[in-house]
Amino acid sequence: MMNTISSAFAANDQLTNLDPATYKYNIVLINQALGQLFVRLAQSSFDYDQYKVFCTLRTYAKIKQPREWSYFVTFREEEQESGTLTDPVVLMNKAVKKYNRCNQFTGEFQASSSSLEEIVRSMLTTMENKQKRLAASKPIKDAKDSKPDNAKKPKLLEDENKKKAPPFLTHTRKSAKNGGKPYEEDDTKTWNKNKYYFHVCPNHKGGKRWFQHTCGSCIACNKWKKKQCNNDDGSSVPKASAISEWTCEEKDHVEALLSRAYDLAKAHKNAAATQAYIAKAWTILREERR
Repeated sequence: MMNTISSAFAANDQLTNLDPATYKYNIVLINQALGQLFVRLAQSSFDYDQYKVFCTLRTYAKIKQPREWSYFVTFREEEQESGTLTDPVVLMNKAVKKYNRCNQFTGEFQASSSSLEEIVRSMLTTMENKQKRLAASKPIKDAKDSKPDNAKKPKLLEDENKKKAPPFLTHTRKSAKNGGKPYEEDDTKTWNKNKYYFHVCPNHKGGKRWFQHTCGSCIACNKWKKKQCNNDDGSSVPKASAISEWTCEEKDHVEALLSRAYDLAKAHKNAAATQAYIAKAWTILREERR
């Protein structure tokens, strides 16, 4: 007799702690477990139908999802309170039908012991804790090492200036402060630690006159200078007809200038071509003097 009572109390404790997740929320298996525990309640003060209905609903109520199932349990609890539901077997049969109806489309009873609100709250708490851990794991900078944001601005301004073109790219004359004279070939300027050279050719795109390569290495400048050395008819020296009109005194003066120019042309980058032009002009001048 004592063993029977002890077993009944143990069964009652098991009914209280019965977890649907243990049976993977399968209502058929849960009902079988409830039936076995109800058998052990025999010959005890708990052996009556109302108590069995109460224990069954308490177990069903631990399944919070799907929501349709939760509504089913709530409605059955209202029936129990109103006295229209008193038979645990009828309750279990209705539960199996509901379980099958929820299961008929997906083939799997998507159940959970946590409600949707609880799941969302748990997710938010987890995210908040993760952010706190990340914030705590970041090294704390010393006041000495920390620099104001203003310290970064000069670097940013420097990078922006490097991307900008020099403001003097199209300048052909010096400022009035510096005399206002035209720039000469290979005059230099420095911008952002880069050296720029003045080009004499006015035909560069956009009217640019300053480049990082020298005028002597510029194809456009060399073509332009060669064209300037030629006459309208394509010859490389002054016309003989024009020279013949000079006086002897003028010719002597020009001859001296050509001789001096020939010597100075040795230092020119295109020395050979320049000296050739001068030599030919000198030859024509001498022929005119005969």
